[in-house]
Amino acid sequence: IIEKNNVLEEIISDPLLSKAIKRLTPKEKLIIELAYVHAMSDRTIAKKLCISHQAVSKTRKRAIAKIRSYMEERDVV
Repeated sequence: IIEKNNVLEEIISDPLLSKAIKRLTPKEKLIIELAYVHAMSDRTIAKKLCISHQAVSKTRKRAIAKIRSYMEERDVV
């Protein structure tokens, strides 16, 4: 598993999106990274993190909602 949650922040070139991601919790960042950078399914992430796939799905959706909200507040979306 990724030990550092810097991968997401390193690959995002958009400064506003980077700021939105920095506002996520470490767990949210990790799940977003595993899902979208490493293309892992919720079930695979759940097995790696020893949590239910429902918890992964809920956390991923919450993180996306936070990012979307941050971007909408700045009239980007």
